[in-house]
Amino acid sequence: MLCIFIIVSTICTSLCYGEGLCNETALREAEARNSTGPCVKYTCSGGNMTVEECPKHDDPLCTIQPGNGPFPACCNGPVFCS
Repeated sequence: MLCIFIIVSTICTSLCYGEGLCNETALREAEARNSTGPCVKYTCSGGNMTVEECPKHDDPLCTIQPGNGPFPACCNGPVFCS
């Protein structure tokens, strides 16, 4: 029983879990995954998950429409300003 606990503990510390991440799948240490919805990049490093988002537009009258493909291609959509 103790051996099973040690094995499970070792496996769990080498994975990053994120709520809703890639259909609730885990990333392994040093693994990265580019997503299309939402348009972000998930990276696992040191047991922590980081999320990189598209650059934000500074003009409040402008919006960036989604581009095609996984991150970062989905960041490169057209910009519309009103």
